[in-house]
Amino acid sequence: MSPRWNLGLEAGARKAFTDELDHLGTQNPLLVNTHDQDWYFYNGLSISYTFYKINCPDSYKANPKLLR
Repeated sequence: MSPRWNLGLEAGARKAFTDELDHLGTQNPLLVNTHDQDWYFYNGLSISYTFYKINCPDSYKANPKLLR
């Protein structure tokens, strides 16, 4: 966006290792898949603003190899 404004996006999926997340694990086995555990998905959007800037020390500017 700009040197001070940042935009972040995040998405993912996680396995719950249980079949009780949706409270269907104890239902009729004909209605639910007893061989598959629950998953949940998430997404996010973030906007941030940097109020200050930390300048690189002069010793690093003079010798860029120090940054490796």
